Amino acid sequence: MSGVDIHFKCVQCAACCHRTKIPVTVAEAIDWLRGGHQVQVICEASPWIPQDEEKADHLMRRSFAAASGSMRVRMTVTLVANINGACPNLLADLRCGIYERRPLVCRIYPVETNPFVQLETAKKGCPPEAWSLKHPLLQRDGRVTSAVIREDVRQWREVNVDDVQTKLNVFFDSFPADGGTLESAVRLRGRKRKRKRRRTQRRAVAPALGSRRHTGTSCERRREVLAPPRRECDGL
Repeated sequence: MSGVDIHFKCVQCAACCHRTKIPVTVAEAIDWLRGGHQVQVICEASPWIPQDEEKADHLMRRSFAAASGSMRVRMTVTLVANINGACPNLLADLRCGIYERRPLVCRIYPVETNPFVQLETAKKGCPPEAWSLKHPLLQRDGRVTSAVIREDVRQWREVNVDDVQTKLNVFFDSFPADGGTLESAVRLRGRKRKRKRRRTQRRAVAPALGSRRHTGTSCERRREVLAPPRRECDGL
């Protein structure tokens, strides 16, 4: 709510820890699955790009191109920890059993992660006493006052962009044809990044190699520029 001061303090009611879907990063999803819990995949296709440049950039960075029949769309994939009943990490005294490594969204709550969505206290599950004016100031004029929460929000948005390629690998390129998993996609992303770095390195030294790319002379020159190879022309 822009222009309105919002005060908040967690009263440990655990309302946010029951019957919910917690958006998680790829790394958090892997950790959640290893604990024997359920992760759901929510796919949202947008057939249009917002006219507002900031909103369009937000969508483009978090999505990838896809097709629905002949229609071109932007596909956004969200991983969520699906919680039926109480969170499996909720202790008997309503404290979090994984507090130090809880998901980013749990750290950020009740602040919104979407920069175009305003925080509305009425839409949160917290009781009225959690929003008492005697509590610390959470938000002023639409801006979160806590530097820690602002950093968590920044990290969440950044990781969401970084995770796009992994989600594409898992759910549209690798899975289920070759039994792809989140972990295998992370490894695949790492290999792709290494190959990209190698290509970038080769392009960077290309001017020094001349036009004779396959002659013995150019091969020797490449060896001098890149690194001493283990065998003749290794890695070219």
